[in-house]
Amino acid sequence: MIVDYIKEILIDYRNSISLENLEQILKEKGFRVNASEIISHSNFFSLFNGTIFYKKTFLENKTMFFSEFEDYIKNRIPDVKTRKDFTECLKFFIPDILFTEWINIHLERKLMIFDLLLIILIKPKRFRDKMKFYFSRLIDFYSLVTIYSSVLTENLGMGNDKMIDIIMTIEPYEEILKNHLYNVLSVPDILRIKLDQWEKEFNDIEIKLAGILEQCFETVNRYSTRIVKRVIKKEIMNFNIFYLLSRFEYGGFYDWILVLNEEHTTKEKRDLFEDLGL
Repeated sequence: MIVDYIKEILIDYRNSISLENLEQILKEKGFRVNASEIISHSNFFSLFNGTIFYKKTFLENKTMFFSEFEDYIKNRIPDVKTRKDFTECLKFFIPDILFTEWINIHLERKLMIFDLLLIILIKPKRFRDKMKFYFSRLIDFYSLVTIYSSVLTENLGMGNDKMIDIIMTIEPYEEILKNHLYNVLSVPDILRIKLDQWEKEFNDIEIKLAGILEQCFETVNRYSTRIVKRVIKKEIMNFNIFYLLSRFEYGGFYDWILVLNEEHTTKEKRDLFEDLGL
């Protein structure tokens, strides 16, 4: 009975609902159950990053997404290997939350989303479309924020009080960048209508975060700007922009940055502060 009722709720909420919202609805209807435990033991539902999906519909959405995407890039990426590598990379990093309503999305929105995802791989030198230019600026700056935060975390040490304070200062603004990225990749046609407002908010965040990061690196810049530029340039060259898509799998910015650093433990340590004896 409870499983059937959850199915009805998911249909009403267009195949996805947050665990917190589901538990509240069940409580209001008099069901005193552990929704998380029911979902984890069910063949009908899937739980991802605090959101519950109707598994069958979700898999249909995901299959359709990649089928349509592969058709889309055939005419844009002639090289078979490049096309395959790009698709496989996208399959690995793209968050499940972007698939929940794919079957119901109209064609114009789908094509806009595909166009934006393609920018991650092939970035034009010039943009005629304001939305694409905004998206390019967003992923470039978001990448820089991630790189600088990763360098700080690795060099100051995980669990260091100063490092945690810095990340906590960055996080509220980073959360806005995360929301921008999600919205532009899920409802770009709606965002386009209010693009001027979104760009203004992005510009404000860009200025504030740039100031915070500049202050964080003030000491090392005072000793050697060259070392800072060398380290950051190397990280930019090695950074995979697809990493940004994995951000949606983590609740907090700090947790995500730690995971990114752990994935790069085989790389040469970025001893930025040690080089300066700081």
